[in-house]
Amino acid sequence: MFLFFQVNAQTSPALKSQFSVSRFPKLLYWDAGFPRGMPRPYYRSYGLKAESLMLWIRKQVRKQLML
Repeated sequence: MFLFFQVNAQTSPALKSQFSVSRFPKLLYWDAGFPRGMPRPYYRSYGLKAESLMLWIRKQVRKQLML
């Protein structure tokens, strides 16, 4: 199951600070196995096309399933 949320950093400055949001969009992925509940970031260098994002999500899900 995936949940996607959009947060307005202008009206949520605490979240902006907590997750070091400096540019938009900022994509983060959490799973139960990731240490201390910190998210895995999706970096702009991974590619901004839908195919790149889907490959990254699949990779994160595979990692989680192997835990």
